[in-house]
Amino acid sequence: MLFNLLGTFIVGIAAGGTVMLLYRVVRRRPPSWLVPIAAGGAMLAFHIWNEYTWFNRTTDALPEDVVVTQSYSAQTMLQPWTLLVPKINRFTALDRGSIRRNDKAPDYVMADVFLVKRLDQTAKVTQIYDCRDGRRTEVDASTNVDASGLPVDAAWTEPDLDAPLFKLVCGSS
Repeated sequence: MLFNLLGTFIVGIAAGGTVMLLYRVVRRRPPSWLVPIAAGGAMLAFHIWNEYTWFNRTTDALPEDVVVTQSYSAQTMLQPWTLLVPKINRFTALDRGSIRRNDKAPDYVMADVFLVKRLDQTAKVTQIYDCRDGRRTEVDASTNVDASGLPVDAAWTEPDLDAPLFKLVCGSS
C-alpha cells in the first residue's frame, strides 16, 4: 500500500512538473490552477489504472501450475467509477500441482487453494474434496485423520458443484 501511495504522489509531481516545464519552455507563466489540476488529474488516472489492472498484473505473474478459478468484483461509493464498471478486488486460484488423490479413499482429493485479495496477504488453504458426495473441508497441520487419511470431525461444506474450482479438483486424474 505504501508503494501505491508513493507511486501516486510521484505521478502527480511528474505531471505538475511537466506542465511547469512546458510553460517555462514557451517562456510564459502557467495559470495558477493548471499545475494542481494536472497533478490531481494524473494522480486520479494513475490510481484508477492501478486498481483496474491489478488483477491482470497479478494473475500474469502466477506460476504456470496455478489457475484462477473465480474472481470477485467490488463497487464502492468512495470510488464512484466502480459503480459503472466494477473492479476485481479478489480471486481464488488452484495450484494444480498440489492435487493429490487418497489411494485408500479414491473419491477424496486434496488440493491447495490460494485466496488472493488486493492489498492483503494471500492465504493458502488446503482443502479436501469429497467428489462423490459433493462436499469439501479445510485441513491444516492440527487436523486429526483416521487410518484411511480422512479428517476426523471435519466441518464439511457443500460447495457449488458447477464452480470451476470443484470441477478442476474433482475432474483431475
